[in-house]
Amino acid sequence: MLLVGKLERQERQSMDQTQARLSGTLPCGCTPDNWEDRMSVTKDGLLGWLEQEREATLALLPRFSDEQWAKLAREDGWTVHDIAVHMATSNYGLAGMALGEIPAPPPAESRKAMMASIDQINETMRARHQSLPREKTMQRVGGAFDQVRRAIETLDLAGPSLYPGFPNTAALIQMIVGHSASHRAELEAML
Repeated sequence: MLLVGKLERQERQSMDQTQARLSGTLPCGCTPDNWEDRMSVTKDGLLGWLEQEREATLALLPRFSDEQWAKLAREDGWTVHDIAVHMATSNYGLAGMALGEIPAPPPAESRKAMMASIDQINETMRARHQSLPREKTMQRVGGAFDQVRRAIETLDLAGPSLYPGFPNTAALIQMIVGHSASHRAELEAML
């Protein structure tokens, strides 16, 4: 099982790298870690950023050979396949939670407890989808981006988030797209 601290550092480092490439301003028109900006983001801004990530991710994944897809891995053993499946399942699930179609988890007692729960879910999903064929994985990645788009188009971004820890729906959606961006950057670095 992965250590929480290691995952937190990797996620933070990946997000920092993504944010640095974006020169301090996210494509949605807000600055990182500024909740006021996150609350005032527009649907068009989020849709633009989402489409940018969708196109970049779906153009990136076919660049991996079949051998790289199955064997190229991060230090923690997660392969390109594992990361792609994770992007699909987390985007789909989080967007479903934002839409109220999937129950959100109860608030955790602490960030450490929340990350441990997320790590457990990620490992369970990784094992469950280990044999998912590459073509099906790529279809699911595309479908998950569609689910996020539906959430952006359907929801009131200023409305309250159904997922614990986010002040509104816009902040949750930005986290979802930012999460995709961080994993895409991670995959690009693996090539």
